[in-house]
Amino acid sequence: MNPSRSLKGLIFDLDGTLVDTAPDLLQATNHALSLIDCPAITPEQLRSFVWHGALVLFNPAPYQEVARRLGLDSRHTAMFGDSETDIRTAQNAGVPVIAVSFGYTARHVSHFNPTHVIDHYDEAWPIVKRML
Repeated sequence: MNPSRSLKGLIFDLDGTLVDTAPDLLQATNHALSLIDCPAITPEQLRSFVWHGALVLFNPAPYQEVARRLGLDSRHTAMFGDSETDIRTAQNAGVPVIAVSFGYTARHVSHFNPTHVIDHYDEAWPIVKRML
């Protein structure tokens, strides 16, 4: 991170990064499918629909809007994420991205060249501290 742009905020992806929402999404999806007499889907099918389907655009505008709503210039933030979408979006926004290796992605996050990769949140503070 450029020393002239000190870190003022961290923006976290939710699904897979902070919370394992897959079981709830699967249950809700299968309930909705049962209401219209459709067969239930597997966890693998859900991941394909939800997470791989998100790989349409890596538009930084939503990220920048989150920062704006927090009263921050996005250039003074860093992103925590678990997927190609998170990493590419942060890269397109021009901000550092700390990728977690334990989220929802078929390929290891290091493949997408994040700024840092962590295997546990215990590893995050030294990285964030260097960005301050």
